[in-house]
Amino acid sequence: MEVSRREGGSRHGHLRKRLGIGIQPLTLIAATLCITALELVLPVVVLQVYDRILPNMSTETLRILVLGAAALMIVDVVLRFCRSELIARNGAAFAHRAGLLAMGTVLAGNRGGDPVRSSANGTALLSAVRAMKDGNSGQTLVTAFELILAPIAIVLIAAIAGPLALVPLVTLAIFAGFALANGRSFAKTLAHRDQCDGLRFDFVIQALRSVHSIKAMAMEDWFLRRYECLKRDSCETTYGVARNLTRGFDVVASFSTLLTLSIVVGGALMVLAGQITVGAMIASVILSGRIGQPVQKALALYVRRHDFDNARQRANSLLFVPVPERPAPSEPPANTGSLRLLGFSCGNDDDPDRVDCADLRIEPGDLCLLETASGNSPSALFRAIAGLDRPNNGEVLLNDREPHLLPENIRAAQVAFLQRDGVIYRGTLMDNLSSFGRSPLTDVFYVARLLGLEADIAALPRGLDTPLDGSGSDPIPPGLKQRATLVRQLAPRPRLILFDHADTGLDRRSYTAVYELFTRLKGRATIVLTTRDRNMRDLATRHLRIAGGRIEEVPIVAPRSLALSTYRELRI
Repeated sequence: MEVSRREGGSRHGHLRKRLGIGIQPLTLIAATLCITALELVLPVVVLQVYDRILPNMSTETLRILVLGAAALMIVDVVLRFCRSELIARNGAAFAHRAGLLAMGTVLAGNRGGDPVRSSANGTALLSAVRAMKDGNSGQTLVTAFELILAPIAIVLIAAIAGPLALVPLVTLAIFAGFALANGRSFAKTLAHRDQCDGLRFDFVIQALRSVHSIKAMAMEDWFLRRYECLKRDSCETTYGVARNLTRGFDVVASFSTLLTLSIVVGGALMVLAGQITVGAMIASVILSGRIGQPVQKALALYVRRHDFDNARQRANSLLFVPVPERPAPSEPPANTGSLRLLGFSCGNDDDPDRVDCADLRIEPGDLCLLETASGNSPSALFRAIAGLDRPNNGEVLLNDREPHLLPENIRAAQVAFLQRDGVIYRGTLMDNLSSFGRSPLTDVFYVARLLGLEADIAALPRGLDTPLDGSGSDPIPPGLKQRATLVRQLAPRPRLILFDHADTGLDRRSYTAVYELFTRLKGRATIVLTTRDRNMRDLATRHLRIAGGRIEEVPIVAPRSLALSTYRELRI
């Protein structure tokens, strides 16, 4: 089923809506406007004290004025505290919602068959969403409304000092021109830095995932030289960003100093000329400081806006892959193990094992040997059948239902995807066998007995309580690890089993247990397997081959006469 760009666009709109602020914006606006009004208390008090109270020696009026101003200052402090608390809560709420949404997208979205690219995209998505937090906490809204104080302050300066209001106007115009020019330069430098950092992070992830191959081929020096080049580019662009950022904040500091000095000099000249009073000059100086504060915040926000925009663009590009909306829970489909592909396509254009518009029907109980033209694993096909990815086009019908729309617990009971390198999760051996208690113990022990795990578990000092973390330091052999992952996936009794070279690298005992298990499952479950083992291949009742984008039926070759026991000796 093809997903159109229009659906992706609507999905983006839904994501942006869900990632918006949406938390008490009116409260933030009201608090900011009140704080802005209270910012004018001090210059008004100073003007009254110097021009009216001191010349008339009105001590009683001074007492009332000071008490009123103190009360208003207390209200200002309380409002600022409440506003900062609300902004912090908004940021935390956004981080929580966005983090859950991003992780859900990483887990449920179709990220393609490249695990390296998938890991890099997932890491970049979570990083981008985290960077968007400060831009969606409400601070942008607060800064925008605080800017109202600047024109109000200029109007008040004009009211009490007349021509002196031209000083902040001219200074603001000069500063705005420089800020815009520096902002454009900063945006280009920031985009270049993000591009270099993205290349470097992708390279690090690839190196970490291939570290054993790198050591085996003695390519450590080459990878280190390549990383040095990427790190050099990243450092150069980071230096450019820091230079632009520092230049912007230095200009802000210089602007505040220049504005205050200009007001003092201009006000002093007007006082000497008798055009304004001393109180008017001091009030104008205080008001000029009120102009500088919101402008400084606005510049800092303008600089960081590029960070927010780049993070939003990265998140949108990674969230473009639509996540299917699962329907309301209904009765699970009959678990017969039937599989149909209708106009099915998967894989990238440069993938020699891609499938283009293929139709296939596998009946319950079939044991199909699947081969590819390149000899590689058909991971894109298997992931789509297992419901982990969506096909590029067409449909996958598992028991007449699309597997990616099934809830995880139901899908686990319908299909099992057995891979070459089974995943061990941090926990005990029992946790890994039972999917952390999701599978019934009777089914777990039954499959474990079929795979011959009882004797191996009994030989462990801590038995089923043996701690595992999925690393090479686990106190169990690789063959036991692989069989443990098979138990975890087969315990829900799925009727469709995808076997992707899951017998590779097994020791003699583990191989025998796996082979005997699949001889039992033959005819009882639907099995699609890819393997190089001749014994496992001889179990197949159908032979399929991916070639030229098609899935073709190949005649079954008669099994060889070599005895299994003899072949095992040769194999081991």
